[in-house]
Amino acid sequence: MHHKRLVSLSAVCSIVLASFVSVDARVQVAAHPPAQLTAKQLLPKTGERYETKPMIDARQGEDKKIVDHGVLIHYMNKAEREAARVVIVNGMLYTSKGKPVPYGHPGEKLNYAMDAAGNFYILNQTGHPELRHSSFFDGGPVACAGDLEVKDGRIVKIDRNSGHYHPTDKMFQNVLAELKKDGATLPGTGLRLDFSGLRLRA
Repeated sequence: MHHKRLVSLSAVCSIVLASFVSVDARVQVAAHPPAQLTAKQLLPKTGERYETKPMIDARQGEDKKIVDHGVLIHYMNKAEREAARVVIVNGMLYTSKGKPVPYGHPGEKLNYAMDAAGNFYILNQTGHPELRHSSFFDGGPVACAGDLEVKDGRIVKIDRNSGHYHPTDKMFQNVLAELKKDGATLPGTGLRLDFSGLRLRA
């Protein structure tokens, strides 16, 4: 059931992540012109390399019942899902069509989900209470989900804070590993690990 359509659309450090974890790479990134991505780079990743987890029982069926903010949760169709997919090359985020992502504005609330192949999907929840972590895959399983911040085309903060899926520590470690493979600055200068109040700096 579809309601409002979406209008906007080596290894990782050996760490044990606590109940709320975020990685905040607050580094000054020099501005670079957008790359001309090849057709091969724009293709989605394939193969199920990561385990997935279903949405928690309490959140099942949200597309058929009114929830908070008085709305039904919107589940994306195939075209919307593809529009939400991002391509990460050398740490820079692009849309699935190879354009710079339209994210990075003050006050926006960005949600992400990762699938079993390591593809990332992002939506801007600002002004769209019908869009949640469950929107990406019709309420189906994810390899991880949470919130993130983007600045100058790069992820500068990411976590596993999803009430729909309650991702595990291992799931979040997989996110960090995939981002590192894609050239994100994780970990690196300015890395901050937030262990519910205990702050460690690299």
